[in-house]
Amino acid sequence: MHDVCLYGHLSVDRIFVDFQETQSLGCIANCWRTFKQIAPDLDVGMRPTSIGEALIYVDQQSCQRYSNFVPDIKTQTPMIAPAKISHALYINKLTDTTWLSSLHGIITADVCAGQKINTDLLQYIDYLFISDEDAFADLNTMAKLTKGYVVLHTNQSSHVSNGQQEHAYTMPDNMWVHNSNVLGAGDMFASAFLQGILLNYDIQQIQKHAHQTTSKLIKIANEKI
Repeated sequence: MHDVCLYGHLSVDRIFVDFQETQSLGCIANCWRTFKQIAPDLDVGMRPTSIGEALIYVDQQSCQRYSNFVPDIKTQTPMIAPAKISHALYINKLTDTTWLSSLHGIITADVCAGQKINTDLLQYIDYLFISDEDAFADLNTMAKLTKGYVVLHTNQSSHVSNGQQEHAYTMPDNMWVHNSNVLGAGDMFASAFLQGILLNYDIQQIQKHAHQTTSKLIKIANEKI
Protein backbone atom coordinates (compact mmCIF):
# COMPACT_ATOMS: atom_id res chain seq x y z
CA MET A 1 0.00 0.00 0.00
CA HIS A 2 1.24 3.49 -0.90
CA ASP A 3 1.40 6.21 1.73
CA VAL A 4 0.15 8.64 -0.92
CA CYS A 5 -0.95 8.00 -4.49
CA LEU A 6 -1.12 10.92 -6.92
CA TYR A 7 -3.67 11.13 -9.74
CA GLY A 8 -4.09 13.73 -12.48
CA HIS A 9 -2.12 15.56 -15.10
CA LEU A 10 1.59 15.15 -15.74
CA SER A 11 2.97 18.09 -17.73
CA VAL A 12 6.18 19.03 -19.48
CA ASP A 13 6.78 22.65 -18.39
CA ARG A 14 8.74 25.37 -20.19
CA ILE A 15 9.36 27.99 -17.51
CA PHE A 16 10.52 31.58 -18.08
CA VAL A 17 11.81 33.68 -15.18
CA ASP A 18 12.33 37.00 -16.93
CA PHE A 19 14.08 35.81 -20.11
CA GLN A 20 15.75 32.73 -18.65
CA GLU A 21 14.15 29.46 -19.73
CA THR A 22 14.26 26.12 -17.94
CA GLN A 23 12.32 22.91 -18.46
CA SER A 24 10.77 20.70 -15.82
CA LEU A 25 7.93 18.28 -15.12
CA GLY A 26 4.84 19.71 -13.45
CA CYS A 27 1.38 18.96 -12.04
CA ILE A 28 1.59 15.61 -10.19
CA ALA A 29 5.37 15.84 -10.53
CA ASN A 30 5.30 18.97 -8.33
CA CYS A 31 3.81 16.95 -5.46
CA TRP A 32 6.14 13.98 -6.05
CA ARG A 33 9.14 16.34 -5.98
CA THR A 34 7.93 17.95 -2.75
CA PHE A 35 7.48 14.60 -1.02
CA LYS A 36 10.99 13.56 -2.06
CA GLN A 37 12.33 16.76 -0.46
CA ILE A 38 10.39 16.72 2.80
CA ALA A 39 9.73 13.00 3.41
CA PRO A 40 11.90 10.85 1.11
CA ASP A 41 10.94 7.64 2.91
CA LEU A 42 7.27 7.95 2.00
CA ASP A 43 5.95 5.49 -0.59
CA VAL A 44 4.46 7.78 -3.24
CA GLY A 45 2.53 6.22 -6.13
CA MET A 46 1.97 7.95 -9.47
CA ARG A 47 -1.08 7.38 -11.67
CA PRO A 48 -1.14 10.00 -14.46
CA THR A 49 -4.50 10.47 -16.15
CA SER A 50 -3.05 12.61 -18.95
CA ILE A 51 0.16 13.97 -20.42
CA GLY A 52 0.30 17.63 -21.40
CA GLU A 53 2.48 20.70 -21.88
CA ALA A 54 2.61 24.08 -20.15
CA LEU A 55 4.25 27.42 -20.96
CA ILE A 56 4.83 29.42 -17.77
CA TYR A 57 6.12 32.91 -16.99
CA VAL A 58 7.09 33.76 -13.39
CA ASP A 59 7.24 37.41 -12.31
CA GLN A 60 9.31 37.35 -9.13
CA GLN A 61 8.84 41.03 -8.33
CA SER A 62 5.05 40.74 -8.11
CA CYS A 63 5.05 37.09 -6.93
CA GLN A 64 2.72 36.25 -9.82
CA ARG A 65 2.74 33.58 -12.50
CA TYR A 66 1.07 33.39 -15.91
CA SER A 67 0.62 30.24 -17.95
CA ASN A 68 -0.91 28.47 -20.92
CA PHE A 69 -1.67 24.80 -20.32
CA VAL A 70 -2.56 22.10 -22.85
CA PRO A 71 -3.41 19.26 -20.47
CA ASP A 72 -4.70 16.39 -22.57
CA ILE A 73 -2.28 15.54 -25.37
CA LYS A 74 -2.52 11.91 -24.22
CA THR A 75 -5.12 10.53 -21.80
CA GLN A 76 -5.97 7.32 -19.98
CA THR A 77 -8.22 6.04 -17.20
CA PRO A 78 -5.90 5.39 -14.25
CA MET A 79 -5.47 2.07 -12.47
CA ILE A 80 -6.56 2.67 -8.86
CA ALA A 81 -3.93 1.77 -6.25
CA PRO A 82 -4.34 1.04 -2.52
CA ALA A 83 -3.15 4.06 -0.52
CA LYS A 84 -3.54 5.74 2.84
CA ILE A 85 -4.17 9.02 0.98
CA SER A 86 -5.31 9.37 -2.64
CA HIS A 87 -4.71 12.87 -4.00
CA ALA A 88 -6.31 14.04 -7.26
CA LEU A 89 -4.84 17.18 -8.79
CA TYR A 90 -6.71 19.84 -10.75
CA ILE A 91 -10.07 18.06 -10.73
CA ASN A 92 -11.67 20.98 -12.57
CA LYS A 93 -9.40 20.16 -15.57
CA LEU A 94 -10.05 16.41 -15.69
CA THR A 95 -11.92 15.17 -18.78
CA ASP A 96 -12.80 11.86 -17.08
CA THR A 97 -13.79 11.88 -13.40
CA THR A 98 -15.56 8.51 -13.19
CA TRP A 99 -12.67 6.99 -11.21
CA LEU A 100 -12.81 9.51 -8.34
CA SER A 101 -15.45 7.52 -6.48
CA SER A 102 -13.17 4.44 -6.53
CA LEU A 103 -10.17 6.00 -4.79
CA HIS A 104 -8.78 4.45 -1.60
CA GLY A 105 -8.10 5.87 1.86
CA ILE A 106 -8.44 9.57 2.64
CA ILE A 107 -9.41 11.25 -0.63
CA THR A 108 -8.00 14.71 -1.25
CA ALA A 109 -8.12 16.98 -4.29
CA ASP A 110 -7.31 20.45 -5.51
CA VAL A 111 -8.26 22.79 -8.33
CA CYS A 112 -6.35 25.15 -10.58
CA ALA A 113 -7.26 28.41 -12.23
CA GLY A 114 -9.65 28.23 -15.16
CA GLN A 115 -12.74 26.08 -15.48
CA LYS A 116 -15.43 26.03 -12.81
CA ILE A 117 -15.40 22.93 -10.64
CA ASN A 118 -18.20 20.38 -10.92
CA THR A 119 -19.48 20.54 -7.36
CA ASP A 120 -21.04 17.05 -7.64
CA LEU A 121 -17.50 15.67 -7.41
CA LEU A 122 -17.01 17.09 -3.92
CA GLN A 123 -19.16 14.38 -2.34
CA TYR A 124 -16.17 12.03 -2.73
CA ILE A 125 -13.59 14.41 -1.26
CA ASP A 126 -12.37 14.44 2.37
CA TYR A 127 -10.08 17.48 1.91
CA LEU A 128 -10.45 19.99 -0.93
CA PHE A 129 -7.60 22.48 -1.48
CA ILE A 130 -8.65 25.70 -3.19
CA SER A 131 -7.07 29.14 -3.46
CA ASP A 132 -8.92 32.29 -2.57
CA GLU A 133 -8.88 33.24 -6.26
CA ASP A 134 -10.70 30.03 -7.27
CA ALA A 135 -13.27 29.95 -4.44
CA PHE A 136 -16.81 29.65 -5.84
CA ALA A 137 -18.69 30.23 -2.55
CA ASP A 138 -18.01 31.09 1.07
CA LEU A 139 -15.81 28.64 2.99
CA ASN A 140 -18.50 26.92 5.06
CA THR A 141 -20.79 26.47 2.05
CA MET A 142 -17.99 24.79 0.10
CA ALA A 143 -17.09 22.59 3.06
CA LYS A 144 -20.65 21.27 3.38
CA LEU A 145 -20.38 19.93 -0.19
CA THR A 146 -17.47 17.66 0.80
CA LYS A 147 -17.19 14.62 3.07
CA GLY A 148 -14.88 16.59 5.34
CA TYR A 149 -12.93 19.81 4.95
CA VAL A 150 -12.13 22.65 2.60
CA VAL A 151 -8.66 24.17 2.87
CA LEU A 152 -8.82 27.73 1.51
CA HIS A 153 -5.29 29.06 1.08
CA THR A 154 -3.54 32.26 0.07
CA ASN A 155 0.18 32.95 -0.20
CA GLN A 156 0.21 34.07 3.45
CA SER A 157 -2.65 32.28 5.20
CA SER A 158 -5.10 29.40 5.23
CA HIS A 159 -8.60 28.76 6.53
CA VAL A 160 -9.85 25.21 7.14
CA SER A 161 -13.53 24.40 7.67
CA ASN A 162 -15.74 21.32 7.91
CA GLY A 163 -18.85 23.47 7.61
CA GLN A 164 -19.19 23.83 11.37
CA GLN A 165 -15.78 24.76 12.75
CA GLU A 166 -13.17 26.98 11.13
CA HIS A 167 -9.45 27.21 11.86
CA ALA A 168 -7.34 30.10 10.55
CA TYR A 169 -3.57 30.48 10.29
CA THR A 170 -1.61 33.54 9.17
CA MET A 171 2.10 33.35 8.46
CA PRO A 172 4.36 35.54 10.60
CA ASP A 173 6.30 38.17 8.67
CA ASN A 174 9.59 36.28 8.98
CA MET A 175 8.14 33.36 7.00
CA TRP A 176 6.98 35.48 4.04
CA VAL A 177 9.32 35.18 1.04
CA HIS A 178 9.43 38.44 -0.91
CA ASN A 179 10.18 38.51 -4.66
CA SER A 180 9.73 34.75 -4.73
CA ASN A 181 9.29 32.15 -7.45
CA VAL A 182 5.75 31.02 -6.64
CA LEU A 183 5.61 28.24 -9.25
CA GLY A 184 4.26 25.08 -7.64
CA ALA A 185 3.68 26.72 -4.25
CA GLY A 186 0.11 25.42 -4.05
CA ASP A 187 1.30 21.87 -4.73
CA MET A 188 4.04 22.27 -2.11
CA PHE A 189 1.46 23.43 0.42
CA ALA A 190 -0.92 20.55 -0.33
CA SER A 191 1.89 17.99 -0.13
CA ALA A 192 3.09 19.29 3.23
CA PHE A 193 -0.51 19.32 4.47
CA LEU A 194 -0.89 15.65 3.47
CA GLN A 195 2.35 14.83 5.28
CA GLY A 196 0.83 16.43 8.39
CA ILE A 197 -2.22 14.18 8.06
CA LEU A 198 0.05 11.12 7.85
CA LEU A 199 1.88 12.35 10.97
CA ASN A 200 -1.48 12.50 12.80
CA TYR A 201 -1.14 16.22 13.55
CA ASP A 202 -4.27 18.13 14.50
CA ILE A 203 -5.63 20.67 12.01
CA GLN A 204 -3.86 23.68 13.47
CA GLN A 205 -0.55 21.82 13.62
CA ILE A 206 -1.04 20.74 10.01
CA GLN A 207 -1.69 24.31 8.86
CA LYS A 208 1.43 25.62 10.59
CA HIS A 209 3.53 22.74 9.27
CA ALA A 210 2.27 23.24 5.71
CA HIS A 211 3.04 26.98 5.69
CA GLN A 212 6.45 26.57 7.34
CA THR A 213 7.45 23.81 4.94
CA THR A 214 6.26 25.71 1.87
CA SER A 215 8.16 28.82 2.97
CA LYS A 216 11.37 26.81 3.39
CA LEU A 217 10.99 25.17 -0.02
CA ILE A 218 10.35 28.49 -1.76
CA LYS A 219 13.45 29.97 -0.11
CA ILE A 220 15.53 27.02 -1.34
CA ALA A 221 14.09 27.32 -4.86
CA ASN A 222 14.88 31.04 -5.05
CA GLU A 223 18.45 30.51 -3.89
CA LYS A 224 18.99 28.28 -6.94
CA ILE A 225 17.83 30.90 -9.45
